[in-house]
Amino acid sequence: MNNQAKPVDIFAPDFLRRRQDFEHLWLYLLKGGLDKQTRDSLGRSSATYIARAVGPTLFGKNPIPFDERDRPAIKALQKTGYAPVANVFTDAEIDEIHQYFQGVPGSISGGTASGHGFLKDVPPHAGFIHFHAAVACACPPIYRLLHDERLTSLASAYLGAPATISLCTAWWSFPAPGGAEGMQMYHHDRGDFRSVNLFVYLTDVTDGSGPHAFVERTHDMTVLLPLISQRFGAQPENFQKFWQWMEQHRKTDADVLKFFPQDEVKSFTGAKGTSFFEDTRGLHKGTRPTTGPRFAFEIFYSVLPKFNEEVSPRVRAELKLPPGLETDTQKLSPLVRYATRQILV
Repeated sequence: MNNQAKPVDIFAPDFLRRRQDFEHLWLYLLKGGLDKQTRDSLGRSSATYIARAVGPTLFGKNPIPFDERDRPAIKALQKTGYAPVANVFTDAEIDEIHQYFQGVPGSISGGTASGHGFLKDVPPHAGFIHFHAAVACACPPIYRLLHDERLTSLASAYLGAPATISLCTAWWSFPAPGGAEGMQMYHHDRGDFRSVNLFVYLTDVTDGSGPHAFVERTHDMTVLLPLISQRFGAQPENFQKFWQWMEQHRKTDADVLKFFPQDEVKSFTGAKGTSFFEDTRGLHKGTRPTTGPRFAFEIFYSVLPKFNEEVSPRVRAELKLPPGLETDTQKLSPLVRYATRQILV
């Protein structure tokens, strides 16, 4: 069987005019074709464009609305790249989430394991089981959270444009044998040129159960450049080394501490329910668990959709949800309907 891709006809009139040509170029620029300064500039330009294209339909002539109680969180995100928020789930909802995910399949990976199965099927040498958006969005407490207009408004106000929920996922991380791998090494996300994530712990997280870690002020060039200029501006060689190093996607703990003191690395520990926003364009990782597993959930808010993922939204009215959760798309607020359009219709 021949698995080779069909050759591209570069002489065809539609070459470089097709949607996939644009998407491939966009992904090339996003995933490494541009340096961070240019990526961040393009993110701001994208936000301005989307705000002008979408904002009038959603808000009329008004700016993006948000709850004034969330202004400190927005300012904290701008300054450091992260902001704790009040727990978004109750303990009862977290219990319901645990029960739900015991009965749905996920992708098992990490360590020496790979495959698809249920939580009870995860072998002791596995590193993760991920539950993807199509499964996660049908969990009643998560469905409710995806439609929380206050959270969507907070994310939109920070991004500077109406937010798109491009991803929601839940996953278990286990203390598998071996060293850190993948997202357990410091990295910066390149899901969009401008984005912010909501993280929620669904188990108690201690230093031994894989706390999330984030390097403060690495999220945006408007903050990072003045910091590094002050730190290494008088050392041209180190200044240049830093920016070369910054473009590497995966980074070790030791390398991070060469440029940032330990007190600038935020480690998020806390009881189940702990919730925080973070701009994952900054350096971050999920620490490898050593003493016990971690169960977590996230929503990825972006300015533009993720072009490297297929769009196959679930139909709200077909989900088996309890009474009280709105499933009529036409009755949703315009902002929530816009934000959730990638995963729910």
